Amino acid sequence: MANDKDYEMFQLSNGLDVLLVPNRYVESVYVCLKGKVGRRAERDDEVGAAHFLEHLFFDGTQKRPSALEINRFIESVGGSRQGFTTPEEVGYESRVIKDNAEYMFDFISDIFQNSLLEEFEKERKVIAQEAAADRDDPFGSLMRQRTKTMFPRQNVGRTIFDEETNLPNMTPDILRQYHQRTYTANNFVLAVAGNIETEEAHALAEKYFSSIARGESVHPTLAETRGEKVIDIENRDTSQSKLAISFTGLPLNHDMQPAMHIMRNLLGMGSSSRLYNRLRHEMNIAYFTGIRTLDLADAGVFTILTFVDETNLQTACDAIIEEIQKLLDEGVTDQELERAKNMYLSDVTFKSDDPDYVVNNYTSQHVLTGRITSTSEKIENARNVGQADVMKIAREIFADQPKVNVITPTAGEITIPEISVHRQ
Repeated sequence: MANDKDYEMFQLSNGLDVLLVPNRYVESVYVCLKGKVGRRAERDDEVGAAHFLEHLFFDGTQKRPSALEINRFIESVGGSRQGFTTPEEVGYESRVIKDNAEYMFDFISDIFQNSLLEEFEKERKVIAQEAAADRDDPFGSLMRQRTKTMFPRQNVGRTIFDEETNLPNMTPDILRQYHQRTYTANNFVLAVAGNIETEEAHALAEKYFSSIARGESVHPTLAETRGEKVIDIENRDTSQSKLAISFTGLPLNHDMQPAMHIMRNLLGMGSSSRLYNRLRHEMNIAYFTGIRTLDLADAGVFTILTFVDETNLQTACDAIIEEIQKLLDEGVTDQELERAKNMYLSDVTFKSDDPDYVVNNYTSQHVLTGRITSTSEKIENARNVGQADVMKIAREIFADQPKVNVITPTAGEITIPEISVHRQ
């Protein structure tokens, strides 16, 4: 393989891109077909089609005409399979011992090209139950409401709860229309990882996936985060208040991603971070606090999280904003920067030991942005991050008005102090 890349890209005769991440130190092979045809690719009359279609793919094909036959086949060769739908992507993945690799190429190809798409009423009921289960999870509900708040009235902000609302309007014709329009070689990438020879991967990919039709590429509407401050409170019978304070973040492959994650580490990730020390060790009001990012193709979200007793909800809000303001006013120390940078470098390195993570990360980068930042490139970029970079991204993120989502038992109002950002 050329240079220091830990992957190879090649293209099949039909134009389908294939990403290969070989690993001779494992005894399995992973195959995944991932496309940029998640919720974001749906038209207004297709809300829920991406997720619904993913369910139907495991209900039977011409070769294996029922869910039971599919599951028996997978288990007979010692494999596993899974599907997923996100705001931007859908994916169909499988894993098996290396000697049975061809079975998984056959399986993923079969469900993608030959699914019967007949168990419509069954999956309508199943998805309704999936939505109900998600609604019963306060943290999951909080994160979905966060996304909806950040991207109002946009496809990318839709959640399974929007799908649930539209279930009565979904029809087999709408699903087939969505399938025909989006499930083309132009919108997908095939990922192969694990203990497989390059020549075998090339041959099996061509054998099983070169018949996927070409088509029009999906071009979603540009995502736009909400600009104004929002405080959204949902009252629910929970033991704690779940608090999310969100700001506009960075897209998936933005050059400042390493600086953002290093800033994230020193502010709110790890046991030595400022927010963890303030909320847990000094104030003793939280067991958990952290920061999550949502990195989309053309937009991002930076979310500070904590769970506290409702009596401490306002206190927690005030403390979080105070720590943000302190960071903006006083900057970071050399010791903080070194610690946060080492955390990031370790995280990237540890994840590179997981072939599933590597291939999924690379595949998402490629299918959504058309380029891949490799592990070695991430490490090199992070080593070059300095205090000025951290402060630059902090000022950019916290110049945004906060978007606040709360799930709490009874509280009906909180206030969020203003953040003062001095541009340099």
